[in-house]
Amino acid sequence: MSRVRRSFLPDRVFFLSVRLLLRRRDVVERDFACRVGCLDAVRSRRRFFLTAWVFLPNYWHAILFPAYPLTTSEAMNSVTLASTNALGRLRGEAGDV
Repeated sequence: MSRVRRSFLPDRVFFLSVRLLLRRRDVVERDFACRVGCLDAVRSRRRFFLTAWVFLPNYWHAILFPAYPLTTSEAMNSVTLASTNALGRLRGEAGDV
């Protein structure tokens, strides 16, 4: 049985494009501010470089450099988890935001 292997590219710069949930309610300015705060907090804690980012109503884009041993997946999972929890608290909702 073959195993699917992911390529591991340490110390590389990645352009990421993240699609937001379609069923969420409209994004307002405080939601953007909350996401920025989460992104900055996770970046400081996980020690990855963030060259540029932009939040759009349906997507957000980033240029990310995860230094070894941190992977892109680990960095993005941390950002997603932190922003989902923070937005849920801000909106008084539970589950995916």
